[in-house]
Amino acid sequence: MLYQRGLDDLIFGSRDWDAERLVVVSGYLGPNPVQRCGDLPFDVQIVFGMVTESGVAPADHDFFRRASSSGRGIDVRYSSVAEVHSKLYLWMRGDVPTAGLIGSANFTWPGLNSPGRETLLDIPKDDLPAALDYANGVVAQTRSCLDDTMNSYVTDGPRLMATEAGGVRAGSRLSAGTLALVSARSGEVPDGSGINWGFAAANVNPNDAYLPISVGMIRDLPGLIPPRAGNRNSPVELLWDDGEVMVGYLEGSQYVDGRLFPKQLASHDEKAILGKYLRRRLGVEPGRKVTMTDLDRYGRKNITISQLGVGRYFLDFQNP
Repeated sequence: MLYQRGLDDLIFGSRDWDAERLVVVSGYLGPNPVQRCGDLPFDVQIVFGMVTESGVAPADHDFFRRASSSGRGIDVRYSSVAEVHSKLYLWMRGDVPTAGLIGSANFTWPGLNSPGRETLLDIPKDDLPAALDYANGVVAQTRSCLDDTMNSYVTDGPRLMATEAGGVRAGSRLSAGTLALVSARSGEVPDGSGINWGFAAANVNPNDAYLPISVGMIRDLPGLIPPRAGNRNSPVELLWDDGEVMVGYLEGSQYVDGRLFPKQLASHDEKAILGKYLRRRLGVEPGRKVTMTDLDRYGRKNITISQLGVGRYFLDFQNP
């Protein structure tokens, strides 16, 4: 069967694959699905296939290393010889594959949650041994991300260093855009938009929040925020400086030099996820309006955003 919707549910949903282990071969990886592998009832081995070509962003590398050393049955491996662009999901019982999927969906949040853009196909039972031979050949040319020799694949550029809390700290060379928490016109925290969106008249959850995307940032950093793809909001994966993993959407519409771009970043499904998280970082109790006093006390009035890959971002909200 060919699947073009519900791909995330195929991997993490209630379908019984009769398995003791999952092997994932993917061109690219993202933190969200890697993190969620720890909640599956079996071990997961994950191959980052295109690392020899693309390298690995420092924040991703730090995250994959923490996941692989967490004791939650996650083994992230980097292809150390050849570039592997395949996307293969193989469920194993012992040394025997019980089911498999193959297609175009990378093991990232956008890859598994963009209906109609990516597909996965059931591997016929008779073809499972061949799929296993292929997977074994790929895995044989990998090394664990915990192997210090794999540090050579960390992309040259901004250095992100592990913190005692298990997060990552942005180095001075990080080139990033800015998501403001205050109004550009008034210089104040908005009463019913942005981080205080939940206090708008038509809203019901005071924790609802979004981060506005400015026209200036789109113009100054082309490629950081992609144009809208028709009427669809774009799913994105967010890795915060403290190690928090969040999924969201680039949503809304605004024209910039004749092209249509999203106008805000919000958390996926529940808009309050972002608002509760930011209030926790600021030391503000859930459900309370954020004020300039709160931002001044924390020492930040903006969040920096940089791209880890297609549909994946690093957000830095560390206080000075």
